[in-house]
Parts: sequence; C-alpha cells; structure tokens
Amino acid sequence: MLDFFNINSKLFWEDFEKDYSKLLYYNIRNTFVYYNFNFLKEDIEDCYQEVFLKILSSKETIFKNYNKNKSLFTTYISTICNNKTRDYLKKIKYNIDIDTINVSFEDNSIEDSISVEQILNNNSLTDKEILVIKLYYLKELSSIEISEILNITDSTVRVIKKNALKKIQKDVK
Repeated sequence: MLDFFNINSKLFWEDFEKDYSKLLYYNIRNTFVYYNFNFLKEDIEDCYQEVFLKILSSKETIFKNYNKNKSLFTTYISTICNNKTRDYLKKIKYNIDIDTINVSFEDNSIEDSISVEQILNNNSLTDKEILVIKLYYLKELSSIEISEILNITDSTVRVIKKNALKKIQKDVK
C-alpha cells in the first residue's frame, strides 16, 4: 500500500508504478477499444506515458484531493486515467497531416487561395486559431461541430476563424 506522505520519494513512485501500471494500461486499452480507436501497442504506451506524467506532475493536487471516504484509490486513479486517455484520443484524432490543400477566401483583395501549410506556418496565429482552421478546412467540420469539440459557442468559433483569416490576409498582403 502506498504511503501518501512520501509522494516525493523515488521509492513511492516505484511502488506506484508497480502497483498501478497494469490498471492504467488496462484502462487505456479499454478506452481505446470503447472509442473504436485503431491502435498499436505504441499508442497505448504513448498514452500511458502521458497519463503517468500527468499524475506525476500534478501529484500534490491529485493526492491532496483524494478522499478515501468517497472512493477507492484505484477508482480515483482510473478516473484520472480515463479522462487523460480521452484527451489523448482527441489530440490524436485532430492531429492532421498538412497537405497542400488550398483554402479559398471570400475577400478577393488577396490571392485567390493560400495553402493550409502557409496558414499553419503563420506565427501570428494562436493555437486555438490554428486548431479551428484545421478542423474547418481540413476536417471540413461545421462551426457547430467545432464548437462541440472545443466546448465553446458556435459564434465564438466563427469569431476565432474570422480573426485568424484577418491575420492571414494581413500577413499575405
């Protein structure tokens, strides 16, 4: 059994990995299967590493928030693992390979089209603007679908897209 008072010791983390690695691995694999994710062993290992790093980097918060009267520690760790695994799957799902797909702008004051690669290499765009552009133009999702993925309103998606396109137009001119 783990001694929560020694979470900064190397021995604690060795015991943690020994005691919970199979549970984490099992939860990750089952989450992949549940979401019909075609995976390789490397995908599970990558996700396992991210889950373990999340637990390690947030150790004070995680162990401070654990309440043994509410749930078993295995249930608590499984919940953290499942949430982080879903985050990992979202990241993988929308990690899009950049082809030279052209994006047309309604404003004819700039070139008729610009490659998505040029858009994504634009240093003035925020990560959220890049993600919205990827999802809209490469995955061809509607602003409503993007809003559901990012947990923001449809109008916010449209504003983010409009601001990103303005930045791109400004840089192209």
